[in-house]
Amino acid sequence: MTDSPASRPDWIAHTQLLLDSYRRYLGIELISRDGSAEEQAERLFQAPFVVVSHGTQSDPVLNYGNQTAITLWEMDVETLTQTPSRYTAEPMHRDERARLLERTTQNGYVDDYSGIRVSSSGKRFQIDQATVWNLINQDGHYAGQAATFSHWTPLPAKDDVAKNATRIGIAIVLDEEQVLVGIRHADQVLAGMHEFPGGKCDDGESPEQCAIRECFEETGLAVTIDKLLYQTTHDYPHGRVELHFFACRATDKTSPLLGTFQWFPRSALAEMTFPEANKPVVERLLDQAF
Repeated sequence: MTDSPASRPDWIAHTQLLLDSYRRYLGIELISRDGSAEEQAERLFQAPFVVVSHGTQSDPVLNYGNQTAITLWEMDVETLTQTPSRYTAEPMHRDERARLLERTTQNGYVDDYSGIRVSSSGKRFQIDQATVWNLINQDGHYAGQAATFSHWTPLPAKDDVAKNATRIGIAIVLDEEQVLVGIRHADQVLAGMHEFPGGKCDDGESPEQCAIRECFEETGLAVTIDKLLYQTTHDYPHGRVELHFFACRATDKTSPLLGTFQWFPRSALAEMTFPEANKPVVERLLDQAF
């Protein structure tokens, strides 16, 4: 369980913004307002229902998530509050999510939203009867939007992740603002495209073990895994793949690199051509979401 940030002054102030705005639009309290502002902040953080909010950026970034939200989306507070809110939905559902936020902006709140969301590891779930409301600060100015829901249902992996999918472990090797990228050889599937180190899992091998092994074989770098970044399945003409992307660190960056692999700044990814299934990860790397 994440250590509670509820004693932080900024967290306490934001909790009051959430609660006051909810009462403004819904006419009822989201939680009991008994006790001090700090006690209310702790009460909301530990609530058994989800509460999240985002700011006013053109591409809004999450700025609050309680313990239930953090657990559901499989993130810690720091990661969640650096994540563009659109990444809580699968790409195919982002237009629908954008329409929801526009309707909320116009009407002040909606209390009948249902939709599909996805966690940081790719787990999908259906949310029902969600309430989304505008945040209004003490000066009467718009300060973002928040959402709460207490009903969600786990969903099968996309297309139920067929048993015949080839499991792939992929190492996203990061060093501050640099990332390790190569180019696929002419005799490989998806020839000429850029790639991260990785490959097929051997029999009995986990995706984590595969990512470490493939990275060393392809690049000469030994790496350690920090965390799972993203998981998905994708159908290519040559077959279905189940992809596991891991954030990794090189244990010795001075080792000479093998093959076509080089260090590039994250910004260079925008000019590269990656396989279709890699694009959500590339997009997040460019947005500094990892």
